Amino acid sequence: MPKELYYKKRKKTKHDDATSSDEHSCTCCSCKSKKSLVFKLLMVVVLVVPLPFLGLGFFLGWGPFQEAFLQSITTITTASSSSSKTKLVLPMPTNDLIHQAMAFVQSREQAYDNDQIHARWKMRGHGHLYHYHNLTLAAFLHTQQEETAVYIFNVHPATSHSFQDCHLLSLWARVNGPEVWAGKPQPINITTSTSTSTTNGNTNKYKCYWKFQFGFGKHSLLPGNYRVDVKLVQWNGMAPVHLYDTYEQSPELNGQTSQCADVHQGQFISQQAYQTAPFNTSLMGFKLYTPLSGCCEMCRRTPFCRYWATPPHQLPRPNMAENGCELFLTNTITTTTTTTTTANWIHVLQFNESEDVPQPHILYNMIGRQNSIIAQEKREQAAKEKANNNPQLRQRSRRRLNVMTAWGSVDQINNDQVAYFLGCGWSFHHTLEFPCLSADWDDQVFMTQSVLSIPNTDTTATTTTTTPQLPLCEAQDEFVTTNTNQYSLANQRYRLGNTTTSAAAADSSLTIMPTGVGRWVRKPTPTKDVCPMPYENLDGIYSQRNPISRPDPDRPACWYREDLTPINQQCKEINCHLIKPEHKWNASTLQHERDWMGVWNNYHCDYTEFTNRQLNECFQTRQISAIEVDGASIAAMMKNYFLARLANVTLVQSQQQGSTTKHVWVKSLQWPHLLWQQSVEMWETTLQKEPDAKEHEIMLWVTPFFASSEREPYVHLERVLQFMNVAERILTPKGYQMINLFDPSAAFTYDTGGQGDGLHVVGPPMKVAVTKVFHHLCSKVVKGTRI
Repeated sequence: MPKELYYKKRKKTKHDDATSSDEHSCTCCSCKSKKSLVFKLLMVVVLVVPLPFLGLGFFLGWGPFQEAFLQSITTITTASSSSSKTKLVLPMPTNDLIHQAMAFVQSREQAYDNDQIHARWKMRGHGHLYHYHNLTLAAFLHTQQEETAVYIFNVHPATSHSFQDCHLLSLWARVNGPEVWAGKPQPINITTSTSTSTTNGNTNKYKCYWKFQFGFGKHSLLPGNYRVDVKLVQWNGMAPVHLYDTYEQSPELNGQTSQCADVHQGQFISQQAYQTAPFNTSLMGFKLYTPLSGCCEMCRRTPFCRYWATPPHQLPRPNMAENGCELFLTNTITTTTTTTTTANWIHVLQFNESEDVPQPHILYNMIGRQNSIIAQEKREQAAKEKANNNPQLRQRSRRRLNVMTAWGSVDQINNDQVAYFLGCGWSFHHTLEFPCLSADWDDQVFMTQSVLSIPNTDTTATTTTTTPQLPLCEAQDEFVTTNTNQYSLANQRYRLGNTTTSAAAADSSLTIMPTGVGRWVRKPTPTKDVCPMPYENLDGIYSQRNPISRPDPDRPACWYREDLTPINQQCKEINCHLIKPEHKWNASTLQHERDWMGVWNNYHCDYTEFTNRQLNECFQTRQISAIEVDGASIAAMMKNYFLARLANVTLVQSQQQGSTTKHVWVKSLQWPHLLWQQSVEMWETTLQKEPDAKEHEIMLWVTPFFASSEREPYVHLERVLQFMNVAERILTPKGYQMINLFDPSAAFTYDTGGQGDGLHVVGPPMKVAVTKVFHHLCSKVVKGTRI
């Protein structure tokens, strides 16, 4: 794509030319007075129009649309003190789309009914939104000369005209073609002071919607076919997390924390509590390393659950790999309240034992397997006693408790206090006992048109020969989303995605930009002339966790080749072998690509890449003696990419005391563990303890990835965005520089996560981390090649 399309605001249209010509030809006094009057009226509109609508104008675009809308159109009219009106056009879902979306959700419910697992339908994706929140989503493409975007609306007939809490629902979207955009669609409120009407005169009553903008209009897209996907991720991800530190009270709990304040360790549930909640069920947890917080959270998210206990009483030999929770439910009516800015609506849940008491299937298999092992041990023990005729060898087979025993209570919880994972990705709660029936459909937002085709037209006549060269990316470009250099990546995400105010209330200085700070651009598969070194994966320490391709020392661009097929197929975590193929998103196209070749490009700046010789020159000039990757599992994976890229590069030898050599730190901050085990207040304390950058140190920290799972409690997308906001605010004054991996990883979160976990996103995003670090270290001392 010509870069001037990302550098300029938009092309001049015939309308602009005509207006300009008329203005230049107007020389009479009356004409000047008319212009003066128009100017005054415009000033009145600018000064009087409320800020939310001004922000919304920047999101939707003010330029004239030159093509007929494919969808029905709503005009948003913003009133001012004068008689003039400022109008915006908003595409709306058609009646046909609404009917098909409702039919799609009903067909998914029927699929669960056919398998006699209707209770599971209410726990997953569309079923949970439909049953507990009266929400049904429909998405459609809106492609015009000035805007290309995916719009998502709630079309449930009971709430479509009243629901205005779009900020509570987190979504993921990807447009995959010659360029790949991915990220979180922005929730946008249509405020109550805005009157809206459709082209046929009917009143529109939608209160909010979601929008994922990509590119800068049809004219800016590279020719080819694009596939569009939108998936459910999280409900109420910004629910407060107030962890109770039970370690101070009970050291035997090994520092585990829980949302449940009333916890009794070393005990089984009391008889009194059992009588209060007589309906009980036992569930197998997935990766239940911390059963205290895991079981507490399972109970908080399960309607009618009052008490929880771990391990399940029926499990004869629980251990770290084979453990779970026992939930105790009451048939008392529970009310869940969704708070809006105008009123509260109460959805009363009626207890239904056959559906509201979750029924496990994995746990029963585990109980049978463990009982078989115990029986086999008894037979072997009896054989030893008989062979040795020694009664002292007699040992009573007993229940081995290699895990903690605890139980706790959950107070009656309102819906706005609990987060709920909706996706079909890894989940400590759902993956084993309640998987999606089809991960291809159960969290996929319905669209009638999911493919966008851009024809390959001749643009020679309109393409200028003086393409402005973008500046090289600076430190602030890792988190700045607009050319105003005022708002960080994390701050804009936090403001626009997770507040109860209208997204249109964003400051009007924000320019019209797609979601995120950049996109992936595919390149042709290189020939042997371009990349003579054959593609192969490294052996040994480099590929212990996931395959890493061998870099070419003289052609760094060749390293971006990738076979994506084997990356998420490994299984190393406990119980991941129990995940069935239909429980993964197999329809996703990226994970099946064997010849991926693409690079990450920011919209308003360029990165550079370097040969081994240029890296040697850079490290010598800057006196860099060490590059150390610090953290936990993510850092261990990232370290292998750095080792592979630096295999034949020489760092400066560190001298004795008083040396001027520099030590480069690349820190992951162990962010999954902080999200898992700490509240926001605890993050601030932990990050404040990070040392300030010293004169001989270069401190870099990599942001979290775009999380599409909740494999541990509280480790999910909205908490990722919160953490980025806190880390940027605290670490930047300490001399740390952000490396943004959140945006590059969004396109691959479902496809190249380690084992498909939606958390450890490797492959192309990891190579972007290496490229960005070297760019920021060397771009000012060595002239590399622009990507």
